Amino acid sequence: GALHTLALDIETRENILNNGGTTCIVNVMRTHPYKDTIQEKALTALVALVLNTNPQILDVSLPGNDVAEVTIDAMKNHPKSVGILETSCHMLYLLTKHDENVVEALKKNKNSTIMALRHAASIVVDMSHMAEKLIELIRS
Repeated sequence: GALHTLALDIETRENILNNGGTTCIVNVMRTHPYKDTIQEKALTALVALVLNTNPQILDVSLPGNDVAEVTIDAMKNHPKSVGILETSCHMLYLLTKHDENVVEALKKNKNSTIMALRHAASIVVDMSHMAEKLIELIRS
């Protein structure tokens, strides 16, 4: 929760990105994969960090493939959590818009990624359009 709030401030967001903050969040998500509150807050903080951040800073500071991996894991580990599924779709959408390597990484695990996105779309109706766009991108 606090990291999400800090990530909303432009200067603080850039400090978090430039000083390994995203790697720290990814490590926390890997350490606590079944703690839904940790996963949801971590994903929300990552979205806040990526949203409206200078792309040049993201290129250097965001481990996109790692973020995509823990995002998909969160979707698989918490299939009933609307918050996690919704934030995960948003996160993946932002990542694929920013980093072509993420698209390639998602394609490597195409079947499980598509399955997770289809499930998310069935649970979170508001995200179905975004999930379908991601599925299209992964299939191309």
